[in-house]
Amino acid sequence: MENKFYFAPENGNLLFCSALDGWGFTTNYFAGLFHKKLGLKLEVLEKYIYGEFYYNNTTKKITRKPPSSKSEPMFVNLILNNIWKVYETIMG
Repeated sequence: MENKFYFAPENGNLLFCSALDGWGFTTNYFAGLFHKKLGLKLEVLEKYIYGEFYYNNTTKKITRKPPSSKSEPMFVNLILNNIWKVYETIMG
């Protein structure tokens, strides 16, 4: 119960945004975009999309240990990299 009073992406009460560029999102928004593609339940991806969690493409599971030395956390892989691609395309 006390957990609801803390700001955390897994609680759905933390917003990532840019006032300068006029965008914002919660991690739950991106979980909704990717859960079917990854073959995961929405609730599971919402819980683990932020933090030191990795998606293993071979086993189709979320792990705490990177599957390879080049693996990035799911937040970076699914969210930040996509934001950077949009900025690179626009600012190009």
